[in-house]
Amino acid sequence: MISEDVSNLVLCRQLELSRNGLFQPAPPDFLKAVTPLVEPLGFKALASHLHVMLGAAIFYQSIFLVSPYISKYSKYYNVLSTRSKINWDIHIVSMIQSILICWLAFLALGDPALKSDRVFGYSEFGADVSALACGYFVWDTYVSVKYVKYFGIGFALHGIASLFVFLFGFVCL
Repeated sequence: MISEDVSNLVLCRQLELSRNGLFQPAPPDFLKAVTPLVEPLGFKALASHLHVMLGAAIFYQSIFLVSPYISKYSKYYNVLSTRSKINWDIHIVSMIQSILICWLAFLALGDPALKSDRVFGYSEFGADVSALACGYFVWDTYVSVKYVKYFGIGFALHGIASLFVFLFGFVCL
């Protein structure tokens, strides 16, 4: 009996996440401003999640900026070259991002809206997870262009290409 109640509670939570997403909806004025910019490009679902993407990029930049202050307590970090310290900080951000995205993607496996259509399914939750991933690649593109002298053009092109791959998830067919 208890396991059935827990199962029902989990299902209700999954349905709620599927319908409402992880974050608050975009403000109406924001939607009004960005929808005419992204919909003609074919990104029908992007306007509703662009605020999550931008917020994620800021979140990842915040981690990058805080990383040196936390990492300085490591005996290894302090002896690194400037390039290696930047690389360390980038890896801190990417580790946090990968743990977060993997956990949320695992939760998305139980999303009823995505289960019902594995190829073209859409849910607010799934789109928010994709927006978080896109936000990481917005940040990654910014960092890789900013530090192109340390890591080369290939690093920058990888960030840009990854961003576009994830952005195509917002094209509704």
